[in-house]
Amino acid sequence: MTVGLFHNSGETGPGYPIYGGSTNRAVEYDSVTEVFAGLLVEELFPVIRTEVRLTDGPKGRVICGLSSGGAGAFTATFHRPDEFWNVTSHWGREARLVIGPWTHMDVGNRIGAQDFGIMSMRDAGVPPNGSWSDDVLAFLRRHTSDDAPASTSAPVRILVMGRNEWRDGETLPLQRSRVERWHLHADGCLSTTLPTIDGRPSEIDYDPADPVSTCGGPLGLGPGPGPLTRRSLSPDLTCSSSQPM
Repeated sequence: MTVGLFHNSGETGPGYPIYGGSTNRAVEYDSVTEVFAGLLVEELFPVIRTEVRLTDGPKGRVICGLSSGGAGAFTATFHRPDEFWNVTSHWGREARLVIGPWTHMDVGNRIGAQDFGIMSMRDAGVPPNGSWSDDVLAFLRRHTSDDAPASTSAPVRILVMGRNEWRDGETLPLQRSRVERWHLHADGCLSTTLPTIDGRPSEIDYDPADPVSTCGGPLGLGPGPGPLTRRSLSPDLTCSSSQPM
């Protein structure tokens, strides 16, 4: 019989002031101290043992987590190898990588102002094992079972934006990729053509005390991550554009 212990971080507490101080997720899971391992072993395990019999050996346990939970799983194993031998951390590594157009929280087909097509969704059935959840379960079986089948999928899978299609490869960058050097031109053009020596320079005013507002882009949390136009944010923006690819 397998007993599952699922732990959520405290909803209120000191938190981190930069994030509003209303959640303990990062405080509890991302800390590199032994506090989280102590919470599991010294506080939660005794409660579970009042209801069911737990194995005494660490070989019979698996600890796993995703994102900050993965950090907590890794740190708990590091500090308490006497309690945890098997760890699956989706914050660390097995050398397999899936790169979609998603943000930290949004895994659908529409990210920001761009629709990448239904097959770009994390749960659209494109993973090798049928779904994202099935892929995670297959990963866990490979690391916790002696008779689990070996993975036959490529270690790298990326969504090529624009074409909106998945491609598999053995390395990142993909072996068939090429490096190009692009240049900014004074007329607002972005191209692979070198600027002329006598071309006029582009000038911008930079004031750290008065930064341009942002929206979209590689934001982890908060409103508006993903591809969004910034043209309306400030008349002082300098924009360079290429021809359609």
